[in-house]
Amino acid sequence: MRSMLLPFVCCTSGFIFVFFIANVQNDLSDMLKLDDTWKVITYYFLYIPDKFAYIAPMSLLLATIYCFSSLNRNHEITAMRSAGLSITKLSAPIYVFSILVGIGLFISSEYIEPYSRLKTFELITKAESMNKSSEFHVFTAFDKKLTRKWALSSDEDKNFSAIQLLEYNEEGQLIREIEALSGSFNKELGWHFENVSIAEFADDHRIKKIQKLATYPRPEIKDDPILLSNIDELKGTPSLSQINNELSSGRPVDEKRKAFLETRKFSLFFSPFSCFIGVLLGIPIATSNQRSAGMSSASRAIGIMLIYYIINGLFINLGRNDILPPFIAAGLGTIIFVSWGFIASFKE
Repeated sequence: MRSMLLPFVCCTSGFIFVFFIANVQNDLSDMLKLDDTWKVITYYFLYIPDKFAYIAPMSLLLATIYCFSSLNRNHEITAMRSAGLSITKLSAPIYVFSILVGIGLFISSEYIEPYSRLKTFELITKAESMNKSSEFHVFTAFDKKLTRKWALSSDEDKNFSAIQLLEYNEEGQLIREIEALSGSFNKELGWHFENVSIAEFADDHRIKKIQKLATYPRPEIKDDPILLSNIDELKGTPSLSQINNELSSGRPVDEKRKAFLETRKFSLFFSPFSCFIGVLLGIPIATSNQRSAGMSSASRAIGIMLIYYIINGLFINLGRNDILPPFIAAGLGTIIFVSWGFIASFKE
């Protein structure tokens, strides 16, 4: 396993560097507007878990090929076979290692990736918004049994004005309308409105009370307008807990969104099995020809993984658009390639 670990770490570091360079070209000019070196470093560090689902299987594949190609060139595999040791037994530590990487991939997808994606999204959204002298925000926020619909404007210093807030109860009835000339938001202190008009509604939809206040603090409201007005970009990668919360919240979910969430849920379960593809296909590729060049084997391996990513992505998109059942869409590509890997390995 030690001979596998070093190539895996090197390949993983190489792919991280490639993704880092690609992302620097896209986002660095925006991130520098934050004028905070630590935030820039944090952004690029937290960007790594988002790509681990692509990096881990490819790194396992290349590391497996490197490991077995080295054994093959030195005739060690032939000697082991002559001693009665099969490729399957020889590969057992590699299989164990791929299982550990798969478990790590699942943990990353479920716990680390959602956090890192949220934080990087907050940083890049804040950086991009610094260009704009004014911006209009419309978004909806959910908090326990309440729904809040917002409309407001912000300037380049993130001062908020022309605020309208509609609050609905769990039955979808309007219970309060707030209009404010200005307001301020703090993640810890919540919202503070100024020059406010508040209308409260009865169950029969009639106004039962109107208030006009100079200031109106609402510390329990933590709705970040910069983040929530761009939240659709985060809806594409929810974790299992976020998916279950949305599906069981009792709020109406349209069929296409439900198909999207269920496909995402099953894809998270199948994603760790992609690590097996790298090992199962890497071993026969590396041992198929005694004198095959390492670069040739690596090229074939990368080509196979790219085909897997394309086919798997196609099936997942069909599931997200409610064309294929979510379970089949999320798992079919992985099942095909894992089966192919098992057949190729046992032939060896």
